[in-house]
Amino acid sequence: MNFRGGLVNENSIQKIIWTDGIMSPYTDMHELLRIILTDHDKKGSTPLLELILSSLEGHGIRGATVLHGIAGFGKSGRRHSSHILAISDTLPVVIEVIEETRVIESVLAAVSELLASSGGGVITREKVTAHFIDGKK
Repeated sequence: MNFRGGLVNENSIQKIIWTDGIMSPYTDMHELLRIILTDHDKKGSTPLLELILSSLEGHGIRGATVLHGIAGFGKSGRRHSSHILAISDTLPVVIEVIEETRVIESVLAAVSELLASSGGGVITREKVTAHFIDGKK
């Protein structure tokens, strides 16, 4: 990676000084939003995953990653697995978003409402330091 610059600390907010557009600025005001549901959750006939992703996009979230679990268990205590004998089992899905705190807060009510209107789920938030790295174009 080609990086020319350095870190500065201004009023407890860490910023990157960059050149050549190699690295974007960041602050410590980002959060990781993690939404945990299952691949079988639906609202009506529409997969909940699709509704949540649409809601995130509509609220200005710039990116999300969906992770599909191979095993897990939840409040029922029953283990779910992708084992060949359990083809129709319900598996965990995790949606992760790293975004500014104010943007995360703007979408929380909509995501909570979607989860509450279907199979339920879990939402977690963590403060993170994000390094957004722009590749060469």
